[in-house]
Amino acid sequence: MPESMRIFALTSLFAVALAALVAPVLAAAFRRKVTASMNQTATMTAAARGPVALPARTGQDFPSIQGRTESARWPSGTPAYSGFGPLPRVHTATALQASSRQEVLSRRARKALWRLAVAYGCAGAAQAIVMTLVVLFGGPNNYTAPSIWLSMLIWLSTFIVMALPVVPTIAYVLAARPAAQALWIVVALGAALVFAADALLLLWTFGLYILVPALIFLLFNLRFWRATAPLVLVLTLGGSLGWLIFLEIGRVAVGERPAIWIFRLLGLAAGVLLALPVARGIGLLYRAKRTSEQMLFIDTWWSLLTVIQTTVLVISWGPSQFIALTGLGAYLLTSRVLIHGLRTDRPPAARLLLLRVFGHDRRTERLFDELTLRWRPFGTVDLIAGRDLALRNIHPSEFYDFLTGKLAREFVQGAADLEERLARRNDRQDPDGRYRINEFFCHRNTWKPTLDRLVASCDAVLMDLRDFNENREGCRYEIRRLAEHAGAKPIVLLTNANTQLDLAESLFRESATQHYRQTTPYGLVFFLQAGRSNSATVDTATRLLLGSQPA
Repeated sequence: MPESMRIFALTSLFAVALAALVAPVLAAAFRRKVTASMNQTATMTAAARGPVALPARTGQDFPSIQGRTESARWPSGTPAYSGFGPLPRVHTATALQASSRQEVLSRRARKALWRLAVAYGCAGAAQAIVMTLVVLFGGPNNYTAPSIWLSMLIWLSTFIVMALPVVPTIAYVLAARPAAQALWIVVALGAALVFAADALLLLWTFGLYILVPALIFLLFNLRFWRATAPLVLVLTLGGSLGWLIFLEIGRVAVGERPAIWIFRLLGLAAGVLLALPVARGIGLLYRAKRTSEQMLFIDTWWSLLTVIQTTVLVISWGPSQFIALTGLGAYLLTSRVLIHGLRTDRPPAARLLLLRVFGHDRRTERLFDELTLRWRPFGTVDLIAGRDLALRNIHPSEFYDFLTGKLAREFVQGAADLEERLARRNDRQDPDGRYRINEFFCHRNTWKPTLDRLVASCDAVLMDLRDFNENREGCRYEIRRLAEHAGAKPIVLLTNANTQLDLAESLFRESATQHYRQTTPYGLVFFLQAGRSNSATVDTATRLLLGSQPA
């Protein structure tokens, strides 16, 4: 094998292996850094800032989630209370009467998700067509068959195998878990085998071109890899190139003596440093809304898939097989053409605030995935950053700041800083049509003012109160602040068997009664008992947050 091909193969494979090892280490370090910074104290320019002042309520007209300037009058038959009465309890089996707003936005979300899935599916199919042509027509040993029918079956079977990566890609867009993605790959391969003209050829093609990339995809989709893998791969690719280049220089300078390791390590460090500007550029593209975190992950994986397939072809058949890299161009062109138009630049229909009990990372991640899947096609999600979601929601720009020791500038430092960050929240859609998640990194003395402003400026609130008890002082503060907005916006409090429901309700009713001296309308605040299915729980919560009422 020529030296150039060997370097090409070693660089790509070494970069992937190095990223697989380094990404979880950096992700864990990022989470530790976030936790440590949250426990620090910032110097507030207006540290004595109190809760946000609220206008007096009349008990009649209240802002509606249906629009920033609209108002909604409750039906005359709605029960009213002097003070705040017991909060209603609902669960996933409760029949809900859908609002017109909820039906419209739910349809919009489903349509947007499927359009995005189709766009990536067609882009993957375009890449698969190119790779099929290269494998069956571009090599020195073209595949032939005694009949046109058999030849068509071989071509179709090969294309199906090459298109198998479309399955986990669509599953990723539709938020299936890695285990489900692996299952769908197996099911798709089994279906291909059933109709294959040559099962051995199909299995050989799968093992040679698809198996390793599929395993890498499933690995990089796990919690410690998903958010950091794309940028880490950029750095390890630069490090791999530096390693190999300095290795060749070292062989000329010192031969094969142990001193050659100095050249290897110097090359690795130099390559990573030279790759940092590329990582910074990706972060700038993200800030400018030229890409999204989902687009970055999927594009990175299809690039990696094409490089690995090209490496196999080049090693097997020679430099002419570099033509397979055009498959990546086919994918990028098709995806961009089909994604174009998904961004409408209309303002978000609703701004959701997500609050939660800290300390349940995996559970919160699953809730977060389901919730943002449904909400981001039509609205933004605001949250105060914490350790529990540090692995799930690392923006490229934030990760670059962490790598360069500048993560502190992501934290709210004072009242003026807070107002500036609120003013420049991301309200425009990403190129794929989804709205952003706006997270606020706060120190121990800046999170309360931030919470007050987020509650006042949102359209709806979901608070995960599972496992809430009297020791959760932060959650107790949040419940009191939410009660000040009872009747003004939908509030769903998610509970389970371990939630001290009486305590949560007494805190809410006490604070609501203090702030509402006149009759208060009833029907926008709910305790939702979480079910076994995260999907069903979030579906019910979303409907309530968009205005549905128990039938």
